[in-house]
Amino acid sequence: CTKCVGVLTTRFRAAITDTMCICPAATYKPKGTAGQAICNKCPEGMFCALGSDLDNLVATTRRLAPGDEDKPVPKLLPRYWSSFEQPLDVFRCRSESKCPGGAPGNACGAGLVAQA
Repeated sequence: CTKCVGVLTTRFRAAITDTMCICPAATYKPKGTAGQAICNKCPEGMFCALGSDLDNLVATTRRLAPGDEDKPVPKLLPRYWSSFEQPLDVFRCRSESKCPGGAPGNACGAGLVAQA
């Protein structure tokens, strides 16, 4: 077994390499910090599952593709919105129907796009 550095953790016990170390729930790994023990607090209006990593958002090219569910990213809660380009600049919306939550840049209700 290998001990994770700092606040990093693993999905399960007995992980065998340090590449299995990820950020705990309610935190995320900032872009470009692979291999570093850096995790930031999840912003207000977002949900950060275990292992959330902003580099995964870039890898998903604006939308989560089928199979990318195992590559968690900070996601917006209902009634919140942010752009793909600035995913951590979160705005509160007036209604859940306009901002149902989900991946940054892809969290508008039916027939809606971007920030008003």
